[in-house]
Amino acid sequence: MYAGHYYNEFQMAKLIREGLIKEIDPWFWCYVGAFFVLLLIGLIVQYKALRAEKIREEQDKHPYSQLNHNGSHLGYAQNPYQQQQ
Repeated sequence: MYAGHYYNEFQMAKLIREGLIKEIDPWFWCYVGAFFVLLLIGLIVQYKALRAEKIREEQDKHPYSQLNHNGSHLGYAQNPYQQQQ
C-alpha cells in the first residue's frame, strides 16, 4: 500500500539543488515527522523491555528466588516441616 506524496531521494536532491525546497508537498514533512515519532516510540518500548529484562535477571540472581513453596529445592518431595497425615 502506498499513501502517496512521498518523494524519492533523487527527486528530493533535485528539488533542493534547484532551490525548490519550499515547493515540497507538506505531506512529505508529515512522513518525516512520523519517522521521528515512531523512532522515539520504538526507543521507549525497547528501553522498557530491556529494563524489565534486567530487573528479572537481578531477581533471579537473588538466592530466595530459587526457593519453591513445597521444599523441592532441598530434594524433598514435600515440605519437611509440614506434618504428614
